[in-house]
Amino acid sequence: MRVFSFAFFLLFTGVILAEDALDLVKQLKNPDNEERRKAAQKLLELKEEAKVATPDMIAALKKENDVFVKRFLIKALGAAKADPKVAVPILAMMIKDGDTKLVEAAIGSLGSMGSKGVDPLMNFIAPSKTADPKTKGKDEKKGGLKVDPTGDLIGRAAQSLGEIGADAKPAVPALIGALKNANARIDAANALGSIGPGAKEAIPKLQEIIEDKQTKRDKNYAKAVNDAMKKIQGNETATKKKKK
Repeated sequence: MRVFSFAFFLLFTGVILAEDALDLVKQLKNPDNEERRKAAQKLLELKEEAKVATPDMIAALKKENDVFVKRFLIKALGAAKADPKVAVPILAMMIKDGDTKLVEAAIGSLGSMGSKGVDPLMNFIAPSKTADPKTKGKDEKKGGLKVDPTGDLIGRAAQSLGEIGADAKPAVPALIGALKNANARIDAANALGSIGPGAKEAIPKLQEIIEDKQTKRDKNYAKAVNDAMKKIQGNETATKKKKK
């Protein structure tokens, strides 16, 4: 009886939270900026319970001009684990925005989109030659957008790819390139390790880095590279031991 009551309580609570999300969506149409900010922030706090409001959040995001509201909504899509098919296109659009905070929020939410989030993050780190000139970095060797000349956001994009894990395998070449960026290299190494055996093509570069005397001076970077190599070679090493 207690189990049934508890299950009913959870179901009832979930229904209430879903209704809360839909009520908050209505508040996003309020002409007062502060009221819309409160609504967007509460949607973010609801996390997965706000998933039911995904279409409305995206519609509001397309029309919104207030940076704070947009930032909350972008983060809310990631927290809600919104359907990648509908969320990734708008997040990919936001990653090209000129506001650093919005770009960072979009990068973070793309990390919750699984394999669908890989392409936008990969193109952010290493823009292709066919990319829109407006979205390309000032220095193609650094990658990223013009809002990220130092590479801090490249590091954040690498973190998101690391959260995606093995499905981020297509981004391995871009992450290898990010190892050259002083502000993103630790995150890039960690991401390669999170991808695991699928990042095998990074081994020669990681080996080269670990043998460099300058790398040994940066203990955190050296550890990140060593850990990445172990994770990438893990399965292969285990297989060799079994054969012996």
